[in-house]
Amino acid sequence: MLPLHLFRLRTFSVTSVTGFIVGFAMFGAITYLPAFFQVVRGISPTVSGVYLLPLMAGLLAVSITSGQIISRTGRYRFFPIAGSAVMTLGLYLLSLMGPGTPTALDALYMLVLGMGIGGVMQVLVIIVQNGVPHGELGVATSGATFFRSIGGSFGTAIFGAIFANVLVGNLAKHLHGVSLPHGLSAANATPALLGHLPAAVHQGFVAGYAESIQTVFLVAVPVAALAFLATLLIPQVELKQWPGAAAAVPDADVAAAPEALPGDAQARPSRPSPEHEALDPEDAGRKDP
Repeated sequence: MLPLHLFRLRTFSVTSVTGFIVGFAMFGAITYLPAFFQVVRGISPTVSGVYLLPLMAGLLAVSITSGQIISRTGRYRFFPIAGSAVMTLGLYLLSLMGPGTPTALDALYMLVLGMGIGGVMQVLVIIVQNGVPHGELGVATSGATFFRSIGGSFGTAIFGAIFANVLVGNLAKHLHGVSLPHGLSAANATPALLGHLPAAVHQGFVAGYAESIQTVFLVAVPVAALAFLATLLIPQVELKQWPGAAAAVPDADVAAAPEALPGDAQARPSRPSPEHEALDPEDAGRKDP
């Protein structure tokens, strides 16, 4: 159970709200990128996953770089602020993607979005871990991840409703009254099925589908802007040095001490026991049967 007194800490409460908004905008919008590439660009699901590599590359690069800088300088407040701003820009750039956008430009837009996500998502976890007592480190980390996941669930559901609502009108607008073949809908549209449509119907379906996804990305922009405003409230707290790190050195010395005992025993001459001491001849004769 999540302790409610954690919300009295400004660091935890602000990062929880920020994580919720980031998850709402990020997961809710990114869900539609593979669908965009499959339906609008006509590529397979496997290749559409490969198209997301620029996004993952930007996320990974900025996450690693920001972690290294924070560990050296102890300053972390800049990264969620800049990351949420870049994420907002990236979502706006994704709303400009259409059927005729070059692949290189798509990669650039996704790279920008990935860099923004990398600057805010993992740094929020560091901020939470640094702002709570050591005994509540685990529950605070779980809480931060929980709010981000809940935000993603809300974003996926709400953006899905928006997409389904605007898709009907966009398809009717671009198809100019032409009805789709029986059995074809936006839910089961695949590149193989769309390839059998007449050119005019195929073009109208792709244009309506692309415009609907553009609307989803555009709606995500003000949501990401709210995350930017929330990050401005994050306080800068000096990075803590947990006592476990300092106690690790004495423990290592204690653990290494017994290893020297066998060598010391070999170097130190052993004292003969009383049973092995030299006996007088008369005692030896009485002892032997």
